[in-house]
Amino acid sequence: MLQMPGAHLTPAELLALLHARQDDAIVGAYETEYVDFKGQYRLVEAAEKWELAKDIAAFANSGGGIIAVGFTTRIDEDRAEECVEAVRPIPPDLFLPKQVHDIAQQWVYPPPLIKVVRYMRDQGALGTIEITPRTSDEPYLVTRMPDATGRLVAQIAFGWPVRTGTQTMWTPVGQVHRHLQPVKTTAERASHVESAEESTPSLDASGLLDPLELEMGWSERAVVYLVATPPPGGPRQLDEFYAVDGVLGAVERPFQLRGAGFGLSYGHRVDTDDSGRIVSAEEERALRIERNGTCVAALAAAPHFLTRGGGSRDPSEPEPRKINPVVLTEWTYLFCHLVATVLAPRVAGQWRLTIGMRGSRSRPWALLAARGSWSSQREAWFSDGRQSRVDYWDETIPASADPGRDAFLLLTALYGAFGLPYNDVGFSSDDAVDAERIRELR
Repeated sequence: MLQMPGAHLTPAELLALLHARQDDAIVGAYETEYVDFKGQYRLVEAAEKWELAKDIAAFANSGGGIIAVGFTTRIDEDRAEECVEAVRPIPPDLFLPKQVHDIAQQWVYPPPLIKVVRYMRDQGALGTIEITPRTSDEPYLVTRMPDATGRLVAQIAFGWPVRTGTQTMWTPVGQVHRHLQPVKTTAERASHVESAEESTPSLDASGLLDPLELEMGWSERAVVYLVATPPPGGPRQLDEFYAVDGVLGAVERPFQLRGAGFGLSYGHRVDTDDSGRIVSAEEERALRIERNGTCVAALAAAPHFLTRGGGSRDPSEPEPRKINPVVLTEWTYLFCHLVATVLAPRVAGQWRLTIGMRGSRSRPWALLAARGSWSSQREAWFSDGRQSRVDYWDETIPASADPGRDAFLLLTALYGAFGLPYNDVGFSSDDAVDAERIRELR
């Protein structure tokens, strides 16, 4: 049952290889939303116990998954993904199933359901932690959080981690606050939505971004955003807005180019708020769709998404970050695809697309861009990067209903704000982003 290097293993496939002692077949496998590889957890230290609790809670809050211990990893710079570099069994006393269970019971509330297995090898041991996903609306919370000095504060500080793609993200304060509100019955929510203000949302980007930044806690992070605006005079609510096979369903089960790609949302993070809009948010990205179709997607400068690999891997302080061109291109294409295939068909007329930045120069987490398309990005990745010419900026184009062409024009405008030429837009040919070239990264 040998795996080809570069595979995305399912939890079942990973377990089968471990049971068959085919450890070398795991080398080259990429991390996914459901599989994480670790060297080891030093569980004598409080910070490492917190790290383990955070990882377990993140999987439990998402679709479940498995943590495999005893594997070193590296970043594949061509794909901006982490993969297994080598099998490194650890001393058996550094992976004790009872100790893992005890930490999950004491550091996560409510205690999650996990299964811990140790695989003995001649050189030591490998281990797996299987995490069952939550079956209710109540999240699993990490019961201790680090303060500004790194000290772990229990009981009066907690966090809500979620596994997204191959990263652990923290639920923004605005989302936590919304979850703490009294639960409304279906009838109460419907009544509130029906009585909500029926006017078309402001088309000014600041009218959309200001409250979003406040809710997400992004005041000190540079932000890149996309906005889709329907033509004037459209319906106050799109047809099938809340339908499983309509707008809500398209966000809950998003179209993806590849399984571990950089999408707009993940289904377990989708909700509707009291105004009736569809929302999906996590620590570094957010998506909002108003009932009339106005749509905004935004990314914040931070280590794990928009600027993944574009700075220190674990920065202790805010720093300028280089935009990851794979993330930016795939995310922009998927936004244009959502507009062209889900939103625009429900409102006839000329839609408009806007791309913009906020605080790209002035905020502590500023943005940089590197010269070169992704095919030559290996050298560009280690360059200093280039600052944007402007701090707050946006540009609007008419939508063509061709996601590849629209994404290319938006990215060309953004690259121009950094003084970079249009031919630096990656995964493109004939003035369009080529989705098949992104799929080849699988």
